[in-house]
Amino acid sequence: HPGSDADVRILEAPTEGERVLGAEVVDDALDAVDIDLVVAFHDPVEAPEEGLRGHHAHLAADDVTITPSIAGINGTNIASNLIDVAVGAPDHLRYTTQPPATIGITEVLVPNPVIAVTDGWGNIITDAVGSITVSASRTSGTYTAGSGTLGGDVNVDLSGGSATFTDLTYDYPEPIYLRATVTGYSFDDAYSERIAITAGADGFFAGVAPQPTEVSSLAVTSGEAAPVMVFRVTDVGTDSFDIGMTQMFVRNLETVGATATWTDYIDGAYLSDGTQTYQAYAIEDNRIVFGSGSSAFYVVPDGEQRTFTLSIVLKSPLPADADGDLLRFQLDPAAGDITLEPSSSTFDPSSVALTNEPPIQVTGTRFRVTSVLGSGVVSAGQPFGINIAALDVYDNVDTDYTGNHSLVFSGANASPNGDMPIVTAGASVNFATTYGASTPTVIVEFANGVNAGSVSPTLYNAEVANIRAYEPTGPYGVAVGTPTSNGLSVQVVGGAGNRLFWATEPQTITVANAPLKEFIVSVSDNYGNIAGNSTAVITIAPVSGGIVT
Repeated sequence: HPGSDADVRILEAPTEGERVLGAEVVDDALDAVDIDLVVAFHDPVEAPEEGLRGHHAHLAADDVTITPSIAGINGTNIASNLIDVAVGAPDHLRYTTQPPATIGITEVLVPNPVIAVTDGWGNIITDAVGSITVSASRTSGTYTAGSGTLGGDVNVDLSGGSATFTDLTYDYPEPIYLRATVTGYSFDDAYSERIAITAGADGFFAGVAPQPTEVSSLAVTSGEAAPVMVFRVTDVGTDSFDIGMTQMFVRNLETVGATATWTDYIDGAYLSDGTQTYQAYAIEDNRIVFGSGSSAFYVVPDGEQRTFTLSIVLKSPLPADADGDLLRFQLDPAAGDITLEPSSSTFDPSSVALTNEPPIQVTGTRFRVTSVLGSGVVSAGQPFGINIAALDVYDNVDTDYTGNHSLVFSGANASPNGDMPIVTAGASVNFATTYGASTPTVIVEFANGVNAGSVSPTLYNAEVANIRAYEPTGPYGVAVGTPTSNGLSVQVVGGAGNRLFWATEPQTITVANAPLKEFIVSVSDNYGNIAGNSTAVITIAPVSGGIVT
């Protein structure tokens, strides 16, 4: 308050992180007036160790001043006298410089640790005397001896309250913590942050040319598994450690197409080194996994190499139109696709990812004949449409089966009147009398594995026919036929009634007034078959003399 003799009294102690403090101005002439007093420390408020500030105004041991600032009052923004904040009593050890998070075996730690004797707030006790010793532990908080040897000068005298280590190394690939102890003080052991000690990068990964170019749709059992990638893992033998692979992840590069969902296509996967074969641990939509990760599923010995073949087994049958679909594989050690044991040699950064994108190849080796109408009954002499599809043995459609193909049809017989069954596909030709004959042929056009134009058989004999197509020389150099199970089974029934005929004539000799032996008169169609849907009353009478009852 201008012109008054006033005191500033802090009413409320600051809490962690606060700069604004409740205060009041008190003088002889005025009542107490609430104000805000901003105390700005010119030097850091934080103690060297995070989380130890509490309600202390200043924990760092150094020289500070306090500058108050308040609006409307003269004399603000003037620094106080110098305040010497002294260190507290020795309390614990602190890593003022942590060791590296990762370092190779036998390499000097960069940075090497610096460890100090400090007070309760982390301020270094510069006049502390004694020495600090470090050892390797596989656990933090409690000591578990490491598998290797911590090399270098592991005992360093304190200087200015700190021990600066300069040449620490470790000779075994595993994660460790440094445990620090000090002479002359009863402190708890101090553990560093985790250090991953890695073996030498003397592992090399590379694809082996040529890579497989297609995946046969016939690969549906482990014995027929189709190779999709070939690669080599080499340990050059410079670090005396093996390459222990705990898991391998073969990635699916397809994200939007049909093969983005591998579980619709792949039924199994195998990894072989030519001597041993390992089955995939899991088949997922976006990856194939080998190994559970709990331990090494394969070890490449130090100084040796192995060539691996990845093979897959396909679903049977595959999704529709799978012929030509790309299966896109990738294996990249640099991206973490091969995980290693802690004691394993690592892969050299120069190892590059291997990718391969073989298409699924469906090879049409047989036909399937179906009716356009879906019905299995036709009348003699009535044309009807059929569909013909080129398939592999697992009924996957070969969409590469296109163009004109010369086919021979069989599976139906001539009618009682000698009418031969025919098939019409632009031109009309007779059925062959036996399956597998090379003639007569008719040209049928195919597109995407099925006939593109109309194909219409006409059958004349009342029977159960089994229509089958046969190509004497198919596009893959072998005949393409139709198994009986893939043929079209058709019930051919007689057509409309056209004439009477004696199915069984009367006996040639009989005695007057004696019963005649049974005889049969039938109604036939145009082709000599018994008419399929004719009903009639047939009258019989002797041509000359006598009476028939």
